[in-house]
Amino acid sequence: MEFAAELIYKHHALIFTQVVIAKSAQLLFAGILGMVFVYLIFNQKGRRYLFEGLIYGILVWFAIYALGRRLNVLGDVTIQIAISYIITSSIFGLVLAETLR
Repeated sequence: MEFAAELIYKHHALIFTQVVIAKSAQLLFAGILGMVFVYLIFNQKGRRYLFEGLIYGILVWFAIYALGRRLNVLGDVTIQIAISYIITSSIFGLVLAETLR
C-alpha cells in the first residue's frame, strides 16, 4: 500500500481516506495486471505457469519501480525494502499463476 500511496500522493498515506484510496488503486491495478497475465499466458502453449508467473511478477515490479524512479516519483529504497518488494511480487506472480490452473 505504501508503494501505491507514494505513486499517487508522492508521500506515505497520512490519513484514513488516503489509505483507502491507495489500497483501492492497488487492488484495481493488481486486477489489471492479472488480466494482462491471463491474456499473455493463454496465448502460449507452455505448461510452466508457476515459473512464468514468478518471472512476470518480478518483471512487473521492476518495470513499475524503474518507471517511478525515472519520473522522480519514488525515492531510494534500502536493500531490505528491495528484497521485500521482490518477495512480495514473486508471491503475487505465483498466486496469479496458481489460480489459472
